[in-house]
Amino acid sequence: MGGTGTWSMLSLYPELFSAAMPVAGNPSRCNVENVSKTPLLTVMGTGDKIMNIETVKDFLSELDDIGALYRFDIEEDWSHEDVCTQSYTIERLDWVFSYSRQSTQNAISDVTPNQRTLQKSEYITPSGQIVHAPSGGLYIIRRTYSDNSVEVSKVHIK
Repeated sequence: MGGTGTWSMLSLYPELFSAAMPVAGNPSRCNVENVSKTPLLTVMGTGDKIMNIETVKDFLSELDDIGALYRFDIEEDWSHEDVCTQSYTIERLDWVFSYSRQSTQNAISDVTPNQRTLQKSEYITPSGQIVHAPSGGLYIIRRTYSDNSVEVSKVHIK
């Protein structure tokens, strides 16, 4: 339930994310006002037999009514599996990671750098595989700290 779960997280935690990329998901049970607070890029495939493009279009129409920022990409003949595995292009990830949330109003805790130490770094491929010795390509880096906080960023290794 990755895409639908992403829509749900945006609906339940409207101030938490800087941007989001729900792919092949169903937003129909989400709160439009809450989702509208986060820039999003959603991807669907015309060959998807599991998720319905019209459901997403209807929800995005509601987002239009309140001036939300989003991007909607439809891939011709892509199945549900294609959308779930091929959507994470460098160009799309650059769009998502170009946003940042400036407010710490709803932060879980205020932490200063000298209060925590790095415990673990993981390099994750766009397909979700954790790699221990990254070589060339695009990766998501997930850093876990001693206070259980997590930072996620992207890196392109040449």
